[in-house]
Amino acid sequence: GLGKEKRVEIAVRIHDTGLNMGTIENACKQRDNYREQLQKTNEALKTYLKELKKMRKFFMESIQEAEEGQKNSKEAIKRALKYKQIEEDNKRLRQLLKTQLENSEHLRAETQNTVDKLREEFNLLVKELTKFKSEHTKDGGGREGPSPGRGMEERRGEPPMSRKMPAKIPKLKLQE
Repeated sequence: GLGKEKRVEIAVRIHDTGLNMGTIENACKQRDNYREQLQKTNEALKTYLKELKKMRKFFMESIQEAEEGQKNSKEAIKRALKYKQIEEDNKRLRQLLKTQLENSEHLRAETQNTVDKLREEFNLLVKELTKFKSEHTKDGGGREGPSPGRGMEERRGEPPMSRKMPAKIPKLKLQE
């Protein structure tokens, strides 16, 4: 049969730190929201570019029709004015999308900074716990028996941080 494994309990009290699971979860949720917002902005930009191509085609056809004399001049003027208005609207939309993309990139950078800081703080905590555990083991202290609640179990052969941290959020560039 298997013998009972020794468990070592470690209690850590951290004062004045903002690091907790809620903070980490919020940072991850915020990162996911920014990714979603960026995806929607990219989709809107693609749709905008398709519409712009359609409008250019429409304008070129209008010019060709006007030159061929197939339409009367009054209708051609209306189309040209409509095209000008559409181009102005497109210019405003392009600027709005550019602003949204810049804001999204700024928020992505802030989120990445927060995640990096939280990761750094977490790594320091793991180092402190490892140091404490090693000092605690050397001194022969600690209780034996099962740990109540959320105690840290000693794992043999595994590094303190066996979980992969998320990679950096990629920057997206606007193609013009």
